[in-house]
Amino acid sequence: MAVLLRLQVVAAAAFVAVASGCGSPTATVSGTVTGADGKPATGLIVFAPQDATKYREAVEGAIVDGHYALPAVPPGPKWVNVTVTRNGVHNPSLAVTPAPKEVDLKSGPQVIDSTLSKLR
Repeated sequence: MAVLLRLQVVAAAAFVAVASGCGSPTATVSGTVTGADGKPATGLIVFAPQDATKYREAVEGAIVDGHYALPAVPPGPKWVNVTVTRNGVHNPSLAVTPAPKEVDLKSGPQVIDSTLSKLR
């Protein structure tokens, strides 16, 4: 009976730890995205793992008036891709970045800004 009670206490403690957010550390990423003309962009930014087997760790967020914020991005090497919108429609052919930007995210807050080389 005592063993069963201990197992229940350990299981309850593990559940509370997971439910309260005691998981892997993440990066909080924010920044600005502007066009070559310096004007703020609107669209979508994606942080995708460079290791293709970790594709489920990709995180995307909206760019609104040139600003974005992503609260929980898994750390590690990432490709940063930007898609802008025109008239409210996402179109990958509209934005041309120099190439997908490479970043190595660490746990904690980080600022990553991007400038688009041109808009088509």
